[in-house]
Amino acid sequence: MTAPARVGGPSPRDRSKDKQADGDKARRRSAAADRAYARRAQRAQNLRSGSPAPQQNQKQASKAPFVVLVMLVLVAGIAGIMYFSTQAAADSYRLQEARAEQEKLTLRVEQLRREVTLLESPTDLARRATEMGLVQPSNPARLRQLPDGTIEEFGKPSAPTKSTPPPPPSTTTPPAGEQQPPAGTTPPAGEQAAGDVAANPPDAAGGWLMPGPQQRGPRRPLSVRGPAPKARTGGNSKVRISVGRVLLIGALLAAGLKLVQVQGLQADELSAQARLQRTTYLNIPAERGAILDRNGNQLAFSVEVRALYILPQRARKNWDTEREKEKDKATKQFPQTYDEHARDVAKFVSATLGPQANGEKTDEESIYEQLVADISYEVLVSEAEPTKAAAVVAKYPSEIGSEYRAKRIYPNGQVASNIIGAANWRQDEKPPTTQGILGLENAADNVLAGRMGRRVVDTMSGNDTLVIPNTERELTKPQPGKSLELTIDVDTQYAVQRMVTDYTQKSGARSGSAVVLDSHTGEIIAMANDQTYDPTDFGKATDAQKRNRAVADTFEPGSVNKIVTAAAAVEYGLFKPDDVLQVPGFLPVADREIRDAWNHGTVPMSFTGVFAKSSNVGTLLAAQEVGQERYAEMLQKFGLGKRTQSGVPGEESGTVPPLNQWSGSTFGNLPIGQGLSMNLLQMTAMYQTIANDGLRVPPRLVRAEIAADGSRSEKQRPEGVRVVSPETAKTVRDMFRSVTQSNPRDANQNGTGAKAALPGYQIAGKTGTAQQIDPTCKCYSQVDHWITFAGILPADNPRYVVGIMLDRPQGTQFSSSAAPLFHDIAAFLTQRFQVPMSNEQTPYVQLQL
Repeated sequence: MTAPARVGGPSPRDRSKDKQADGDKARRRSAAADRAYARRAQRAQNLRSGSPAPQQNQKQASKAPFVVLVMLVLVAGIAGIMYFSTQAAADSYRLQEARAEQEKLTLRVEQLRREVTLLESPTDLARRATEMGLVQPSNPARLRQLPDGTIEEFGKPSAPTKSTPPPPPSTTTPPAGEQQPPAGTTPPAGEQAAGDVAANPPDAAGGWLMPGPQQRGPRRPLSVRGPAPKARTGGNSKVRISVGRVLLIGALLAAGLKLVQVQGLQADELSAQARLQRTTYLNIPAERGAILDRNGNQLAFSVEVRALYILPQRARKNWDTEREKEKDKATKQFPQTYDEHARDVAKFVSATLGPQANGEKTDEESIYEQLVADISYEVLVSEAEPTKAAAVVAKYPSEIGSEYRAKRIYPNGQVASNIIGAANWRQDEKPPTTQGILGLENAADNVLAGRMGRRVVDTMSGNDTLVIPNTERELTKPQPGKSLELTIDVDTQYAVQRMVTDYTQKSGARSGSAVVLDSHTGEIIAMANDQTYDPTDFGKATDAQKRNRAVADTFEPGSVNKIVTAAAAVEYGLFKPDDVLQVPGFLPVADREIRDAWNHGTVPMSFTGVFAKSSNVGTLLAAQEVGQERYAEMLQKFGLGKRTQSGVPGEESGTVPPLNQWSGSTFGNLPIGQGLSMNLLQMTAMYQTIANDGLRVPPRLVRAEIAADGSRSEKQRPEGVRVVSPETAKTVRDMFRSVTQSNPRDANQNGTGAKAALPGYQIAGKTGTAQQIDPTCKCYSQVDHWITFAGILPADNPRYVVGIMLDRPQGTQFSSSAAPLFHDIAAFLTQRFQVPMSNEQTPYVQLQL
């Protein structure tokens, strides 16, 4: 049997031609890729062998090899991509062709299977036999198919009878047992085939009897093609590969160009930016300067300490996490619970630091409570010794941290605390540092603090505290603060402070102060108050304790101010020490009467006696001779009404009414020390002027600044102000010696400050008692007073001036005068500084005639 002709689809020869054409295209593409690769390789070779362009500087020359290397890598990458993409394209094309061929063969096999099925039916076999001429169309003979698939004819063909035409297909007599369908109807194809089979059972030889040809409708095609395969929606794979190749090459080019830009053109700039990102600036604390007395003794200095801290919540979390990780391990580094571990830490810390560290509790229980507290941050101890703190951190580095701090030390405790003030470590400052809070520590903070340095370190990304080893470099060295050398003598300060405190208590005064000045330089040797505080714990001090009353409190000086009248009267030649004044019992001034502290009628007094006995009336008589203008001018020359510029923090200026604001009674108050105010330093400076032969030298507290290298910068001494002539000053000193005069046989010849006398030394001074204002009546009180005293030691060769003020002393035998306190201070000064005794005793003077 001849094979049926194939319908549709390319022939094998066509497919062979297509494959050959595709192969040629692939080879051409591969050759083009090879040529492109060769060209790029040649260009790279030319680049390697060519001489470098002229370089402008050494830095660009160092970048050229790297740029060339980047270009070589870029070319090699592009060539590799093209080569492998070409191979991938060829393999993809062959795979696509194989898949297409497989689909065609699959369709052909299906088609042949359908055709075989159709050809195996008896009806089609008979029809095909008739078409092939094996059976005559009019011969009723039968064909049969043998088991081996061959077909043979059986029976004798009967001669056709002319009178009997062949029956039409519609009138064919069905075999016995089969009902003929009604006329004019055609059975379905399935039923018809079934009837054919049923009507032609196999014969004895095992073959099928084939019916003769019948008249049928249009014959069916020999081959039935299945539906055409759907077009693939994925697009052309060659296009995809080409686009992907272009994108890959473009991405590689862009990356290469960016690499050249980053590593070549912008290398310095980007490196600088990278350094900035990993660079951390750390402040280097500057050592704070010390405060020294005039002999170099330390009054305040700083020491390095460490603050130990812990992050309890974080420590507990980390410990529990690590413990959870190793729960299945045989050997465990975290066998305890965190609370058990905290107990061990507390034992070690307490054993290392002791039960207390600078007043802070560091016993085991206190430390343990801090370690297990449910808080994020806790300071275990603020001021631990650096060596001990280092031991604790070395033992437990993952739990306990350490911070630098500086502690201010005041070795003399409360001595001069009103002057020195206080400084402490301020963690809230940015950056944290020691800051002056009170007194000189605050006023001279810029000098003492110095200037912090800075160092640069590289830190790990995201953690500025994790320093990369060997990356530290110093950017700016810290400049230690300068030390201040004061004029204070710490021994004198201690003694005077103790004596003032004791005498204030004995006199029943609310407060008391004393100042000691060098008579020639105006340097403050001591400045003491009865109320002081501990600078290391100034937070517990009251405002009264922190106040330096010697400069911050102003008061009416009382009779101490009479030295202005005496100096003016002598300077202008109005009186001599032996001149006699008739002093009445009172003196009308404007709308009031001025009286002395004791009742008397008109008595003759020497000009010296007026001041020795502190006669208010006699003083006003002398002041009236001086006149208001000259008196006001003399007040200004003594520096009253303005600050002394001594450098002592917190100084008040006091008040002196201007001349144009004086009322009728003003000139009746000022000469006797009422109606004006001053601080104790100003009052003492008045007597320093007389002790220094009429030249007022403003007092000062700081003698020099000392740098860290030991270089010394002396503070320039202020220029003196001539107030009176040396002769006038000496005359006034001699006159005021009689204030300490004592005559047991004649009380009228006693001065008001006899208790200030010091055997072997001439003492010139003046007592003072000033009424205070009663706030209820707005008038002078008859009960509350300021008690003052100012004296010169020794009067014949002045070395020191002492000023004293007591606020409202009451109720004791010491409440009426500060002269005894002057005596005690003067006695100490003569011993401390080995003051030579006077050549002669104070001469006796007739005070009242």
